[in-house]
Amino acid sequence: DIAALEDMLAFYRAVLAPEEADAPVVIRPPELVKLGDAPRWRLSIVVHRSEEGDAVYRGQLSVVVRGEGPGEPVLSSLGEVDSATASSVFPLGFRYLQELQVVISLPEAFLPETVETVVTLTGPVRRTLRRSDRWQDLVKIGPGP
Repeated sequence: DIAALEDMLAFYRAVLAPEEADAPVVIRPPELVKLGDAPRWRLSIVVHRSEEGDAVYRGQLSVVVRGEGPGEPVLSSLGEVDSATASSVFPLGFRYLQELQVVISLPEAFLPETVETVVTLTGPVRRTLRRSDRWQDLVKIGPGP
């Protein structure tokens, strides 16, 4: 599909030849894909540099799902889906970009409204960046990769 290739090309151009921005890194719009019939979703988030250079960015990324209903959603990295240690804070360490994939398990009757992403950089600069997106705007229609 040509549109998908053009989107991918635009993405890599933004990462490899960043335009000057107010922030040292960019939080790309996340993407949600439903996993089967259970109330589980895969959330993919990409963070990339917005400045030229080759410094390694370090810090952490946190994800909060806000909505209405009983209970709170449980977030875990794809590698932790079957373990008891679930966290909404994930380490960051990248030179050009980092993709994070998280599995979100929603409680019954919970209606998600927003996904809030916070990147807290600890090096080479100290900075906190925030992004908030409406849940329905992030849902990818059709089969995932």
